[in-house]
Amino acid sequence: MKNVLRTTVLIFSVLVSNTGFTQYSITPGVGFSTIHIGMHTDELINVLGTPESIIPQAEERAAWEDAGYNTKSELPYLLGFDEVLTFGLNEFLVWKTYIRNDQINYMTLTTYAEFESGTEKIDVNGQIHFYDTWAAIQKIMGTGFVKRKRDETTTLYMYLELGISFNLDEDALRNIFIYTPVAATTAKKYAKKMKH
Repeated sequence: MKNVLRTTVLIFSVLVSNTGFTQYSITPGVGFSTIHIGMHTDELINVLGTPESIIPQAEERAAWEDAGYNTKSELPYLLGFDEVLTFGLNEFLVWKTYIRNDQINYMTLTTYAEFESGTEKIDVNGQIHFYDTWAAIQKIMGTGFVKRKRDETTTLYMYLELGISFNLDEDALRNIFIYTPVAATTAKKYAKKMKH
């Protein structure tokens, strides 16, 4: 009987681990249970390891401006940060964390470059997954977003009051940005700046 029970448990374990159940769910405006907005830098490094780079705010600003972005209307700059920690491939797909007062203020999850593996293990509230279309995302998230066309194929949809943004490339979700939800009056001011 013990062997039958062990075999049943083993088969169940194999089935569960191969069904694609999501391991990490993102809560808008918070992040993951393990990595979240407001988390201290030391705790972040304990989870993700040593950052590949630590970029001062002025250097990050120059890189964005060199790439053609107006940092006066980009959300990380409106929220404010002191430095950026970048990480190599990790199970959370966290690429950049914007740090303010030694705490995560804004974070970028990506599927680009080496980060393509593991995307099936990440979701937003158990419903939105990397590579979903905008129609699928909007059906779940609703209206109340600010839209910014980045180039011919890339569009950013920001739910400022919820603390989450989605970057789609050729109508496939490729980046998720998480930050503290923005108050309604401030969100309106930010949206106005972003339209100019």
